[in-house]
Amino acid sequence: AAHGAPATLQWLISSGALGVGAVHQRAGDGRTPLLIAAEHSHAEGSDCEALAALLRCGAAADVARKPDGATAAHLCSARGCSRCLRLCLQRAPHLVDARCRTRGEQPLHVAARCGAGEG
Repeated sequence: AAHGAPATLQWLISSGALGVGAVHQRAGDGRTPLLIAAEHSHAEGSDCEALAALLRCGAAADVARKPDGATAAHLCSARGCSRCLRLCLQRAPHLVDARCRTRGEQPLHVAARCGAGEG
């Protein structure tokens, strides 16, 4: 997910090689594949295909990162990727109001703090 290989992601998930629920499994650090893809989104929107592929395969957009509670919407906002942010909000519109546990910020606060531009 971090390097944006959407075709490989799609194949791994659809082939059954990973088993049911693989898109929801957390790595040792508590991140799901979708959170990893969101962390690596770019302002120019060039790396949204991995995130889109995970969402197409049923990844939950509203899962929060441990321990800070950041969602994919927060992470896309921090990276300035409006295209990935739109994909997340289409799946889970309520994320626009989600707050991180550490700072209590919504995605709008994160975008303002990080100086995120249009992507």
